[in-house]
Amino acid sequence: MTKTTTTTTVTTAAAAGTVTIEAIDPQTVQLDPNIRTNPVLLPEFVDSIRVEGVREPVLARRGEDGITYVYDGQRRLLAAREAGLTSMLAVFGIADTTGTASG
Repeated sequence: MTKTTTTTTVTTAAAAGTVTIEAIDPQTVQLDPNIRTNPVLLPEFVDSIRVEGVREPVLARRGEDGITYVYDGQRRLLAAREAGLTSMLAVFGIADTTGTASG
């Protein structure tokens, strides 16, 4: 069964800048450091991601090196990788350059 996903980039002007929602490839992005050193991915969670996709976008930023870093949504990203997804949504523009949520 092949799952086709259509995505649209949504841009909105926020007080501190621009917030965008974009499709990212979970296999190619990096994780920012996280307090979970050994996250538990229950099989039911991975199966849910495989069947329904990632319902809540992860929060991400682009580093000065051009790499996309996910700073909120570690388990969702890891489950998407394990489920073999090639696309998921990420919100950009909510954090400062260190990946810390602002506000």
